[in-house]
Amino acid sequence: MTKTEALLKMSEDIKLRGLSESTATSYPYHVKRFFAFCDTEDVSTIDELDVREYVLYMIDAGMQNSTINTIISTIRFFFGATMNRTVNYLQLPRMKNRRKFRTILDRDEICDLIRSLSHDLKYQAIVMLGYGSGLRICEVASLKVRNIDRKNNRLIIENGKGGKDRFALLPKETLQVLGDYWRAYKPDPNGYLFPDAKHGHVKTSKIAYDFKKILKWSTIEKHITFHTLRHSFATHMLENGVNIIKLKELMGHNTITTTMRYLHLLNNTDDAVSPLTDIFVSGVID
Repeated sequence: MTKTEALLKMSEDIKLRGLSESTATSYPYHVKRFFAFCDTEDVSTIDELDVREYVLYMIDAGMQNSTINTIISTIRFFFGATMNRTVNYLQLPRMKNRRKFRTILDRDEICDLIRSLSHDLKYQAIVMLGYGSGLRICEVASLKVRNIDRKNNRLIIENGKGGKDRFALLPKETLQVLGDYWRAYKPDPNGYLFPDAKHGHVKTSKIAYDFKKILKWSTIEKHITFHTLRHSFATHMLENGVNIIKLKELMGHNTITTTMRYLHLLNNTDDAVSPLTDIFVSGVID
């Protein structure tokens, strides 16, 4: 099987399984790069040894473990679904991810960012949706006008991560900015909220790229991405006392374990006292 034939069949396999648009884009991209590394036209000759060499190459190049794991999942799909070959997964292990504290913005930084966008209604709306509703970047990009439920102050998120629909919060402050955006940009009532003539809706890569630029308009010095807004939303919701089960539904998480990771980010150490302090206060140690 040639590279072209393999990529075509892989696209069909993705379509047959109803996988997401992002998967339909990322899987062929990663497999093309893998093919280039292997430097062979007949992909049927590729085996686990080629994959191991490719993974070692990515590790030596300093690629992040999470990115490598995405590529390994892609190659596993390629072997199993497209090539119909049984592979020894012990030879294609996933790398262990180090659990690091997520960077979040405090409330003052959120205010600073939103105020810095007062001259740009479109990105003020996009940022307020990311933080105020806790949306993923792909959910903001693909939001349709019909997804805005003004009566109940909520958003209808269609086909979110994992193909799930859910409701998200729509603060009245965001709704007001969206109204100003609507009057200024006049998007099609039957179309996307943030349209793009070429792609239908604005691309996530466009939002991510522009977000880096607009950060310079604020005083924020932290290294963050658009997804930081979602992390900040979840953390601040827990600090406000929102039930973690409710937050799980608002975030669209599959398991409560994912939501519970935000507990580590809570600013809840202010009233915590070390037992060493108790010992000294009690006078046991002079």
